[in-house]
Amino acid sequence: MVSVKLALVQLRTVKDKTKNLERARELVLQAASQGAQIVLLPETFNMTYCIEDYEQFAEHIDGLGETTQALSRMAKDAQLYLVGGSILERRTNADNTTSIYNTVTVWNPDGQLVARQSKMHMFAVDYNGLYENEGDILTAGNGIGEFSTPWGQFAFAVCFDCRFAELAMIAARRGCVGMLYPAAFTKGSGELHWELIMRARAVDNLFFVAGCNPAFDVQSSYHACGHSMVIDPFARTVAAAAYGEEVVVADLDLALIDEARRSIPVYSQRRFDVYPDVAQQPTSADGHRLIDQEL
Repeated sequence: MVSVKLALVQLRTVKDKTKNLERARELVLQAASQGAQIVLLPETFNMTYCIEDYEQFAEHIDGLGETTQALSRMAKDAQLYLVGGSILERRTNADNTTSIYNTVTVWNPDGQLVARQSKMHMFAVDYNGLYENEGDILTAGNGIGEFSTPWGQFAFAVCFDCRFAELAMIAARRGCVGMLYPAAFTKGSGELHWELIMRARAVDNLFFVAGCNPAFDVQSSYHACGHSMVIDPFARTVAAAAYGEEVVVADLDLALIDEARRSIPVYSQRRFDVYPDVAQQPTSADGHRLIDQEL
């Protein structure tokens, strides 16, 4: 039986990057002490989620900025695979202008950057007088992230991306054992849809799904929903956090993937003669391969 311990670090963030990095390190090392082999951090874990702060907190990844240096050290010191939530990445364009991406970085136990991918779908709301659109500031990525471990391939995407079922379908049909979502769902939308979406992505694809949000903080201007969770291939909750700051460690029994797919044989009954296989559509409209890394 092959299993791996996955930890979700549900971090309470403040408007101070250095303090957030220090606290993230403490909790990553705590997860390692509990046997974690892979750790997942939330979306924009080094800041309190606020679109107006994106420009201030953005940093370069190439050449290693403050946050990526900290993540590299965390992974190496903890001796685990670290899915470093996401950070606001500043990239210099050919014309010397800059663009900002919401980017996930993944680090191996040697502290090496092994995968990097940016959020594909920009969160947007225009309802009842409230307007907010990440696309006003951010540039979208063009692929699903994926990284190799001794226990199998894992894929990842960011927060709002989880509402797009195609990404998880592509990852599962390409052999990934799980889909990981660094996220920052609000308390309101989280109470409506967070668990529903996590379980739906798992049952649709009969593999593991995990999502990690920041902790709920009543004193923050942004109320994250907490409730980070790990779902198994039968859509059962393996482990889940409550609202506050917490480290959740779950055993992923990877044998459950084959068991679920034998028990519920959707993989052998799909009708690709009637509808297309999204996993066989490997490129986006601009020619990017949907599973390629941005390294």
